[in-house]
Amino acid sequence: MSRYTTTIALCAAALFACVTVADANAADAASAPPGAPWHHHEGMQHDLDKIHAQLNLTADQEQLWQAARTAMKTAHEQGHAAHQQAQQQIQALMQAPVLDLRAIHNAREQSGEQAHQLHAQTTEAWLKFYDSLNTTQKTLVSTTLKAKWEKMKARRAKMAGHWQKQQHDAPASQGQ
Repeated sequence: MSRYTTTIALCAAALFACVTVADANAADAASAPPGAPWHHHEGMQHDLDKIHAQLNLTADQEQLWQAARTAMKTAHEQGHAAHQQAQQQIQALMQAPVLDLRAIHNAREQSGEQAHQLHAQTTEAWLKFYDSLNTTQKTLVSTTLKAKWEKMKARRAKMAGHWQKQQHDAPASQGQ
């Protein structure tokens, strides 16, 4: 998994821990091969809309909600663009007859730093929103999160079992 994908996945996890529902698709995104697109953004939007309707926000809370949504969308777009740029830069560096491993490393590090900054900005916006919730609203978020986390835990266990079975069966098929 690329560093960018990992950072985005961590950003999503932090976001979900603050205000919304963790989508089962997060497990798919976390297990995706390097370079695979991150598709659970749409599922996350659905979950945000669902919990938003249940929270009965005040006008001030709504403003913070919208600010966090905007920060998340902006971070997603900027992160995607930065990742594309870093990938292009690394691909260009890979064309050299003699690789400049330091330049490749620096490009990856810079991309990771940008992703970290976007993650921090998004997380801070969601934490500010979460801090504005009353006890009833926080209880709703907590209950929803716990239920989703249990589903994710079960999905990860199922996937781990699948991978163990696949690795166990692989030596038998290679011996043929």
